[in-house]
Amino acid sequence: MINPNIQWSFILAQQFRYLDIEDIVICSGSRNSPLTLAFNDIENFNCHSFIDERSASFFAIGLAKNSNKPVILISTSGTAVGNFYPAIMEAKHANIPLIVITADRSHEERLYGANQTTDQIKIYGDKVKWFVDLATPSNLNGVDVKLYLKKIAAQAYEHSMFDTNGPIHINFPFRKPLEPTQLDLTEYRIDFKPIKVILPEYTFDSKYIKSLIDRCTSSSFPILLLGPDAHREISKDVLTKFVSQLNLTVFVDPLSGFKSDISDRFILNYDVILSKHDDLPTPDLIIQIGMMPISSVLQNWLSKYKHDWIIISNNSNFRDSISKSNIWYKAHPNSFFSQTPITSIENEPNQSVKPWIEKNQFYSKYLDVELKKYPNFEGSILFELMQKMTNCQLIIGNSSIPRLIGEFISKIDSSTVINSMRGLSGIDGMVSYSLGHSLKFHASNFLLIGDLSFIHDLNSLLFMKQNNISMHIVVINNNGGGIFERLPISKFDPPYEQFLFHKHNLNFENIAKSFNIPYLKIESMTKISLDSFNKNVVNNNQSITEILTNAKTSEKIRRELLSNKS
Repeated sequence: MINPNIQWSFILAQQFRYLDIEDIVICSGSRNSPLTLAFNDIENFNCHSFIDERSASFFAIGLAKNSNKPVILISTSGTAVGNFYPAIMEAKHANIPLIVITADRSHEERLYGANQTTDQIKIYGDKVKWFVDLATPSNLNGVDVKLYLKKIAAQAYEHSMFDTNGPIHINFPFRKPLEPTQLDLTEYRIDFKPIKVILPEYTFDSKYIKSLIDRCTSSSFPILLLGPDAHREISKDVLTKFVSQLNLTVFVDPLSGFKSDISDRFILNYDVILSKHDDLPTPDLIIQIGMMPISSVLQNWLSKYKHDWIIISNNSNFRDSISKSNIWYKAHPNSFFSQTPITSIENEPNQSVKPWIEKNQFYSKYLDVELKKYPNFEGSILFELMQKMTNCQLIIGNSSIPRLIGEFISKIDSSTVINSMRGLSGIDGMVSYSLGHSLKFHASNFLLIGDLSFIHDLNSLLFMKQNNISMHIVVINNNGGGIFERLPISKFDPPYEQFLFHKHNLNFENIAKSFNIPYLKIESMTKISLDSFNKNVVNNNQSITEILTNAKTSEKIRRELLSNKS
């Protein structure tokens, strides 16, 4: 006898497979058994099993961000559904295509005290682009069930991918029995003509392209801001051509995915430059790709800007937290610049650009020298580590670490691929996200993360170990987090030590041992410790390296390095 729960799940899964979806992240549960059986049975799906919904959902974000394809995320009913919420918030703000399918009780069982049952209707509110509560599986006399479910899957795919990528939610109610009566599922695999979804390619009116070129060529000091995740929006080849032909000076956020090896007009050291000099030329045109750069020093400097500020983005959010932009080209930057016919103009830096290039080159050498004086300063540690991370993917955590990299890392090897999770810049789910983003990356993977962020996501280490994912986690452990040392609140104690600086005194070696992951502790950065780090990485597919630091001492050194006049 055909079980309608299994049949409906198979139809939905088959339509999703025709849409070239590859990865399914499944969380343990009974109510979602029909979905688990169907998706796991269909060939060419990569099904990933998780016990923890929060970890699973951030892992799915990493997978989807790396592939730029929707990933399907499946859970049982009840609190499991709520545990997806932080990752769905991240997916919305970072424009990650995610198809969330939550199992539920049948409509007549809701609101009457059934176990593991809550109101799941539009539970994610406006954090998802689209929601549907499916009918409870049955024969539905007079209704073409196959067409109904195929249309649902096609709409879900389209909403997750079209215009601005983002998460969608399908709520799928099931009545018992949830399992088939026989182990052989062959009869549930049916042939049908799938629905094809063809997403449009955008072209941009040539008059707007010409307008941008004219603005650049008439400007004396145009700059391009490359914010976090800019590499998702424009390729290196397209960017290099556009920048060189229009003589743009580029301010490069450390999380943009780009480095200074493209041109001497790529400015990475703007944090230290602006901290020490307030008399440099200011731009008369700004073009922004990616999110707003994270540097507060840069944002404060730009807050005085009064000329045209152009954002080129297909994102539905305006991406201007300091409210200075006045022109928005709603377009995908790579497509937009690929359509831009440019004839090369003068390539010699003018008098506005030269001081920036000179200062950038000077402070690159300055930081090389100065950081060596403070080997246990967190910025120096990151500097030394990143010189060792080549031919790899480097995922950078949130909070202090990306800010220290922006302030003190002047050189990033051209072979290093930089990634991050900056939709909402939270510290939770960072390890899980990194595992998802690294799963199909065929090289070494490193994660630079703070101690509190690491503690937030320890469950993910089980998945990492069981699936033998190549990952080297480097934990900067200042025993409580150092980001608030930068702020005036750090002077108010109490309540600072109790409520903001969370001293945990955890033994990370024991944590590594419990998951059987190779571990290394570095108490002081020396050549010997760096050699040990290299050996640990070379000899193991996975590792956890704990580097001990002092938040208050590091903050004192940071202020000295940024405030001394040179």
